[in-house]
Amino acid sequence: MIASGPSAEVIDTYLARSSDDHGLRDVPAAIAALPPDPVLRLLDIRIVQEGRPLTDVVSGKPVVLEITYDILQPAAGFHLYFELRDAEGVFLFESIQDGDAAQMTVVAPGHYRARAVIPADLLGPTSYELSIDAGIYQVRQCLPRPIRIPLSVSGLGRVNRAYPGYRTTGRLAPLLEWNTERRDP
Repeated sequence: MIASGPSAEVIDTYLARSSDDHGLRDVPAAIAALPPDPVLRLLDIRIVQEGRPLTDVVSGKPVVLEITYDILQPAAGFHLYFELRDAEGVFLFESIQDGDAAQMTVVAPGHYRARAVIPADLLGPTSYELSIDAGIYQVRQCLPRPIRIPLSVSGLGRVNRAYPGYRTTGRLAPLLEWNTERRDP
């Protein structure tokens, strides 16, 4: 016996054990094939859920994108970013490293690891593609082409769990806060 308990927890355990990292297998070769860049040396890209590198994830837990890289010389406006697209290639959103900074940053030479967290219960149960890229604002792209990683999401989490068997067809499935008041006449 591997697990016992409430069905949602047992299903999560089963999916976590059977999840795969197949989408990450091509990343080292894609990174190795990059031409040298005077500012950026990309070292590794991982998608992690609960500490494990995976590309088959569950919606009810955060998904972390980890990018390890070296900055070789001071770089004003250097930034990493990713785009998320659905299986049909529809652009859903992007997230830019330091996008919430008060002003454009100057990145000093050094070894870095950047982490972006996609919150639990945001992604719907479907297939996606993450495109990871880097650039120097209004100067140039640091990668000749984005690194693309497939991401498959199983619909487990708190979204719509009150309705067993219901599966949203939406690409995003955020758990929004609702406030309902009873108002008797």
